[in-house]
Amino acid sequence: MKRTNESGSHLIAVSLGIVVVAVIGFAGYRTMHHTAQPVATKEAVSAPATINNRSDLEQAAQSLDSSTSDINSGLNTDELNTDLSDLQ
Repeated sequence: MKRTNESGSHLIAVSLGIVVVAVIGFAGYRTMHHTAQPVATKEAVSAPATINNRSDLEQAAQSLDSSTSDINSGLNTDELNTDLSDLQ
């Protein structure tokens, strides 16, 4: 039986493992520290801090309506209904 000289081959495997762990760690670090870009809105309407009269109430209602329309535009009701029916 012929013997081959395989001393040192474990260093290649260990080095490869360290490189893989480093790449995964770097990707995780970048993902954790990535800041999301703010979504541009059509028109920002801010609600008053306190509601003292009718115009304050209308401004608050307009603010809520504009944020609700942004949420509703991104909602996929078919997927929601499928998920809810799967729960039953």
